[in-house]
Amino acid sequence: MLEDDRIARALGYPYARPEDSYLFTEGKDLPLPQDYDFEDRLPVLACGSNGSPEQLCRKYGASDKVKIPVTAARLTDIACTYSAHFSSYGSMAATLNSFPGSVSSVHIIWLTEAELTRMHETEALGMNYCFAELQEVSLECERSGPIDRIHAYVSLRGGYLLEGEPVPLAGIPCEGLSQKALDQKEIQSIVNSRIAQHMTLDDFILQNIEDAGIRRARTKILAKTARKFDPPGLKILMPEPNEDVGS
Repeated sequence: MLEDDRIARALGYPYARPEDSYLFTEGKDLPLPQDYDFEDRLPVLACGSNGSPEQLCRKYGASDKVKIPVTAARLTDIACTYSAHFSSYGSMAATLNSFPGSVSSVHIIWLTEAELTRMHETEALGMNYCFAELQEVSLECERSGPIDRIHAYVSLRGGYLLEGEPVPLAGIPCEGLSQKALDQKEIQSIVNSRIAQHMTLDDFILQNIEDAGIRRARTKILAKTARKFDPPGLKILMPEPNEDVGS
């Protein structure tokens, strides 16, 4: 992949997504039939890029045999914020954080057991994320109505703090925020100026992609002052977190 393409991928996070529900198949978003059967599928909250057809295509390919329903939903009192870590492809990824009074426009991906196994393989479990169940959440799904428990990938690093508060993602609409939402270029520019101000943003991103050791060291810096998402209804399902590692 060319340097420009790698930088564009890093700065494109969390990538474009439809406003409404859709069926991911053939590598793109198609209309989701009104009578779609969600039986034997596990609902997983997409707090970052997993709600995007572009990212789902990277993870599942463009086969017409892949048919993943993705439903629009409204999540109350919780927002999608930046995690205190860098992904292997150079983005600052996402996690959940409490924002009382907020209402986020999110998506739910409904996965079979095999699809969930594949998703686990892409989520740096035990390094940057855990897979958890959130109980007693206020979540209204466009298709299935109220949901009071949902699965999600939650950052083990915590949410990156700016002026003492988690930073919402500009790419995922949220009403009632007390903190300004930033896009990927804005947040990376701030972090770049704080921990590697001698470097251009492009060089900073490329170094995070190419050098795992530097990426881990910078992640540790971000995580030192991060805020963990740990509501009363959070139950970690897998795996046990490892210390001193990073993707």
